Amino acid sequence: MVKKGETLVSLRDVIKATGAQAEVHSGTTTITLNGHTVVLKANSTQMMVDGVKSTLAQPVTNVSGTSYVALRPLVSGLGGTIARRAGVLEISTVPLLEGAENPRFAGAGKLIVSKSDENGRTDYLVDTTSGKFELLLTTSGGSDLVVAPSGNQAAYTDAEGAVYVLDLNSKASRQITNDNSIKPELVWSADGSAIYFLQGDKGTVIAKLSLADGSIAKLVEDKVDYKENLSVSADGKKFIYTVTTLGTVTSDTTNIDEDNVSIDFSSNQQQSFRLTSTDRNRKL
Repeated sequence: MVKKGETLVSLRDVIKATGAQAEVHSGTTTITLNGHTVVLKANSTQMMVDGVKSTLAQPVTNVSGTSYVALRPLVSGLGGTIARRAGVLEISTVPLLEGAENPRFAGAGKLIVSKSDENGRTDYLVDTTSGKFELLLTTSGGSDLVVAPSGNQAAYTDAEGAVYVLDLNSKASRQITNDNSIKPELVWSADGSAIYFLQGDKGTVIAKLSLADGSIAKLVEDKVDYKENLSVSADGKKFIYTVTTLGTVTSDTTNIDEDNVSIDFSSNQQQSFRLTSTDRNRKL
C-alpha cells in the first residue's frame, strides 16, 4: 500500500521473505537479521535500529490485523538494499563484502575479489546478481588468482613458486608442479590445457606448463630481462611483452669518501616486443 507517497509493506511478508527472526510482545515487534535488530511499536513513528532511535515518516499502521511499515527504512535497518530492475523493486538482505579489492570476472555472473591483511590474502567468489559470496582460498604469500578462459578454474602460485589450479565449482585446489622458480606472471592458454609464465627473478624466459603432466617447456630464452605484461596468441605461437628500461646511474670515483651518485631518468621508457616461437623478438 502507498500512504502519502511512501510505500508501506506487510511486516509479516517482509519477515517471511527475508528469513528474519521476529518476536512480538505487547504490541512491540523485534526483528533480527544478519546481526541487525529493528524494534517497532504499533501505531508509532519511532523505530529502534541496533539500539539507535530513528523516526518514520509514517507510523506503523494496522490494517485488518496486519501491520504495515515503510519499506525503505525497514530494509535499511536490517542491513539490506533496494534496487529497481525492469520497473520492479528488488530487495537484497545479503551482507555486502566490505574491503574487497581486485575484482576479476570468473564466468557469467561471477566475480573473484580479494581481501588482504597482515596474515595474508583471502579470495571470495561473488554472485554479481545477488551479492552472495563464498570463500575460495586463503593464502599467505601466494599470487593473485588468474581465471581460465572457461571461467571454471583459476591458477596461482604459492610462496615457494609451486603452481596450483583451483576448481571454482568444488573449491578444491590441485598442485600442478612443485617447480620453485619465480613465476611473476601466469597466462592461460586459450583452451585451458596449459599455463604460460615468465620464469626467473629477471623474467628472462617464457615457459609453458602442461596441466596434464606438470611438465615445463622453455619456449623463449632471448636474453631480454625484466619482461612483463605477457600476452599469448590463441594458437600459443605468438607472444607480446613489454620491457621498461631503467635510468643511467653514474658516480664520481675521484673522491671515494663522498657518496656522489647521480641517476638520469631521461632514458626511462617502456618498449613493447612481439615474437613467435621461431622468430627473433621484434620491437613494436
